[in-house]
Amino acid sequence: MKFYQSVEYPAVPAHLISDNYTDPSQYQTVKEFKKFDYGQDHYWQGEFIPAPEYCIYTVKNQDLIDWVKQNVSPNYAEIQLIVTRHKDQGRMIVHTDMSRKLALNYIINAGGNNVKTNWFQEHDKPVIRSTKPNFAQTDTGFVEYDNLDLLDSVECNANSWTIIRTDVLHDVSNISGNRTFLSIKFSNDYEQELLKTFD
Repeated sequence: MKFYQSVEYPAVPAHLISDNYTDPSQYQTVKEFKKFDYGQDHYWQGEFIPAPEYCIYTVKNQDLIDWVKQNVSPNYAEIQLIVTRHKDQGRMIVHTDMSRKLALNYIINAGGNNVKTNWFQEHDKPVIRSTKPNFAQTDTGFVEYDNLDLLDSVECNANSWTIIRTDVLHDVSNISGNRTFLSIKFSNDYEQELLKTFD
């Protein structure tokens, strides 16, 4: 089973990505900045894990949407801009996504050196998890890091495109500063076809 695929799409032209997150012609806020911790403290081998803040925006810039259609894929359902921030070595806590099994991510700002996306399997649980309730960490609720086995990791650099599995437990480690990326949700039919290439 594969957990990610690096894909060769062109870099997004810089003028299409605005950092004016309050401009309604560019973005619609889905989630205001909040701590990415699911309301829990998290520890690994007794050491506290600092969680970053994050915010999600839906892309409304029609020029950027059209560019993605023409240069990346017309088979998308939604394009989001996600911003995470932490002063030093933050970790987006392990989770699965709510409404998708794959995501195509374009890294604008990696958020530091050696920032890695990591996939895990929870002890006595399947690798691929079921759909989770809104705002839950996983389909079965809270997950402890000490009950996880690392399956794979990848470092995604700025201006790179990567398709990642989001129905497998995953996190992002070593975030220092702002990490900004576009995240594309595929249409359901296309996602099901694409999943076959991850077997």
